[in-house]
Amino acid sequence: MTNPANPPAAAHGITTQHRLLISRINDLVLDLNALDGLCVIASFHGHVSQLSVRVIHGAYDDTRARHDLRDIYLPCAIRPEWMTRDALKELTETASFLETLLEEKTACAN
Repeated sequence: MTNPANPPAAAHGITTQHRLLISRINDLVLDLNALDGLCVIASFHGHVSQLSVRVIHGAYDDTRARHDLRDIYLPCAIRPEWMTRDALKELTETASFLETLLEEKTACAN
């Protein structure tokens, strides 16, 4: 069992703040997918330390508008050159976007 005070990902630079934002994004994805007319996908690609978040308006098929939201590269010891952007900033912006979308969709439903 790993030590929760020093998880393995911490060695790669993934902090508690990264983890909290990723958890918040996943919570928002669950809430948004409970609403009609929207499909939100969040997936983590461990081999490249990337979180992808997609918003699809309408049914999940090729006939609907797709909004590619963001591909966020997290700190990764294997590919440090990928860390040219601020992952914490991108995670915060993504969570804020999804929070706003949830507020808008919830207001429209009421």
